[in-house]
Amino acid sequence: MPEPQEIGAELGVTAHFDPQLEVEERIAFLKEYLVAAPMRCYVLGISGGVDSLTAGLLTQRAVRDLRGNGYEAQFVAVRLPYGRQADEEDAQRALAAIRPDQTVTVNIRAAAGALRGLVIGTDHAAEAVMGFFTKFRDGAADILPLSGLTKRRVRALATALGAPDALIYKTPTADLESNAPLRPDEDAYGVTYDQIDDFLEGKAVDEIARQRIIKAYLLTAHKRALPVSAHEFLPGTRSTAAQMR
Repeated sequence: MPEPQEIGAELGVTAHFDPQLEVEERIAFLKEYLVAAPMRCYVLGISGGVDSLTAGLLTQRAVRDLRGNGYEAQFVAVRLPYGRQADEEDAQRALAAIRPDQTVTVNIRAAAGALRGLVIGTDHAAEAVMGFFTKFRDGAADILPLSGLTKRRVRALATALGAPDALIYKTPTADLESNAPLRPDEDAYGVTYDQIDDFLEGKAVDEIARQRIIKAYLLTAHKRALPVSAHEFLPGTRSTAAQMR
């Protein structure tokens, strides 16, 4: 049975956390990656939640810095509603806070489009440990600027970036269930984000929460792994298969 400290370390959660330093380092990471790619644009879907809000604020600052240094860069915020999004007003407030260079809306009930750029994902440690993302859908991205952060640390970065409190402390919801719009993430988990964050940060949690988090982590391991390739199990590579037994 894995220990909380082992799981937290695997997901990149550090013992020390300085919001302002994290902001600076993650902006630098975004800038360096875009230049090294080399690409000109970052693309991020904006939902109205604190995760995409924080990733958007980091990204817009990164591209502004790059332009200030003579590198042509832009940030395109994408709205991907399925029909009518229940919390569309929050999504619009997030866009107003982020102030992206360009906003594109594609209603995915019909079709989708593409731009030449790098796709930003909003996955972080608290969602990763619970497997709360769709494999190869919202989990598919070129770069993850929030990786290794717990939910409270995402909120701390959003605060350091000057985001509105109403969006920072909005109840997290994926808005994925037609019969239960805006169902809170914590309702689906059976544990709170505070409990998940405490677990990942090596703090004490009650045994029921601990077991639920570990169970979710083990059951969703496949989501955090690369696809298994057939050639790894073909003749001549049986050592790999043997390790899986």
